[in-house]
Amino acid sequence: MPPCAAARANLELKQADFVLKKTNKISAVSSWPMSVLALLASYILLPTFLAIFCQSPAQAEKPAIIRSKESDKQEQVKKEQERKEDEAKVKVWKIHQSGDVLGERFLYISADSFKAFYPKAHYAISASAPDWKIHFFNIDRRTIYSTTIESFNKRLSLRARANAQSFYPYKYKIVPGKPKLIAGEKTYCLTCQSAEPTNKDAVKRSDFYLAERIALPPRMQEFFKPSWGAAMCKNQPLRIDLELGDGRRSNKLDTKSIVLELLPRKFFEPPSGYKKTQSEEEVLIGDGIINDIIGDLGKRLGSDESDRSYRKDRNHK
Repeated sequence: MPPCAAARANLELKQADFVLKKTNKISAVSSWPMSVLALLASYILLPTFLAIFCQSPAQAEKPAIIRSKESDKQEQVKKEQERKEDEAKVKVWKIHQSGDVLGERFLYISADSFKAFYPKAHYAISASAPDWKIHFFNIDRRTIYSTTIESFNKRLSLRARANAQSFYPYKYKIVPGKPKLIAGEKTYCLTCQSAEPTNKDAVKRSDFYLAERIALPPRMQEFFKPSWGAAMCKNQPLRIDLELGDGRRSNKLDTKSIVLELLPRKFFEPPSGYKKTQSEEEVLIGDGIINDIIGDLGKRLGSDESDRSYRKDRNHK
């Protein structure tokens, strides 16, 4: 036999022997009892099972620690959000008042903001730092009039002058009165005493009770000064009592309740999307009957010259 043929035959014999041995091993394993096979399988799979389902305490603690950290982070975010919301709020005096001229109203007064709301008319006035623009708006008609304090006081509306005139003697001097406790707040009293004889239906005396703790913001004092006088708008009036020339007395303003609240700053912002008007009277009553009302008020206020005298006198009190 040639050498090459002998070598090839020898290789084929070795391969056949190898296949035979493998077949014998598989046959031997397949002939094992099922209990032995089960034991072998459990021996192979048990470590994997333990690794997955039987973690050590340290390993089991890791997900819990992660969850705890995530919870702490969420709590910190929540507290930070609450802190920012608290910083955006201001301490506000909420005052519920009623009167036969001013009607029912709610006042909201802080160190740098002011708002008055008249629920029956759905009418409001608001102003706040830093610009201190005065906004008059009606939530029913969705109308708004905005102006500066200086512009408003230059023309001082007829309604504001008429309201102020009805609370004072024509000529008067201011003297200290007897203080009272009103709605739980201490007050000091300023009495406007007529400086001349009065007829029976004219105002002879008016007593203003002003809250000791509730000061108006300086810019709002400037707003009210031309119509109410400097002395009467430093602190918020809580009650106004009048005495007429014939001795009759009446209450023009009283306070039902006073509470201190935390309110968001945006509470004092003017509403958006309202129709702009040319005056606060138009916001309050609409433009249909303004001319008739102005005519009636003009008769009450008298001549232009006397009205100018009234304004000059009021600005210096």
